[in-house]
Amino acid sequence: LNGAYGIDFSNGGCEDDDDDDSDAIDKSNNNGGLCIHDIFQVATSLCQSGVTSFCPTMVSSSRDTYRRVLPLIRNARRQQQQQLQQQQQRDNTKIGANILGMHLE
Repeated sequence: LNGAYGIDFSNGGCEDDDDDDSDAIDKSNNNGGLCIHDIFQVATSLCQSGVTSFCPTMVSSSRDTYRRVLPLIRNARRQQQQQLQQQQQRDNTKIGANILGMHLE
């Protein structure tokens, strides 16, 4: 999936996204680049339309874009897995479509 709902997974990254920032899910997209919040927005929207899992896809891009987007996807997947474990322990509800990994063209 190259993107959805107006979000492009190959669209650089937010200047202020940190590799290990646990609050990144709360950041908004303020410079037009991809943010972890955007990835979760796609996951949630996909789940609402019946999709259970997906692989974000990046089209051929510059090295800088790969350097910015790959850590975002990795961190989004890590945060999603942590949230899913915590949520399932409480009430077994789903938190968006599962991010399975990353597809690079």
